[in-house]
Amino acid sequence: MPGKIPVWHIAMWKIEYHADFEKRLKKLQKKHRRETRNALSNADTFFRALCAGAQPQNIIRGFIHPEPHGVLAFDQSGEGKHLKATRLYTYPDEFTKTLHFITLGDKASQDGDIRLCSAFVEGLLDSPVGDPEDSGE
Repeated sequence: MPGKIPVWHIAMWKIEYHADFEKRLKKLQKKHRRETRNALSNADTFFRALCAGAQPQNIIRGFIHPEPHGVLAFDQSGEGKHLKATRLYTYPDEFTKTLHFITLGDKASQDGDIRLCSAFVEGLLDSPVGDPEDSGE
C-alpha cells in the first residue's frame, strides 16, 4: 500500500532504568501505590507510541509535562481520586532509541528531581558513546 510504512522500518525502542529511579520506585510504591501505578501506566502509553513509530515531540497527552533539556515527566493522572502529585522523569534518546527512566518523585522533591534530570541529560549528551567520529576508524 502506498504511504504505509513497513514494520521493518520502525526502530524498536528500549527502556533503561537508572539507579535513582529504581530506588525511588521501591519507596513510592509503598507510600503512593495508586499514583506510582498510574505514572507507570502513562509511561507505558508513551513507550507504546514510540514503538509504533511516533516521534517523542509529536506525542501529545495530558499526562506529559515537558521539562528542561528534553526531559519528559509523566504524571499520576488516571484511575482514582485525590491522588498526590507524582512525576516519573524520563528522557527519550532518539539516537539510541532508548527511553531513560531517570527518577520518580512527588511535589516535595520536584526541584531536586529536575536538577538531577538536567545533569543526567547533560552527561548523556557529553558522552562519546555512539559518536561515529569516536569509533577509531
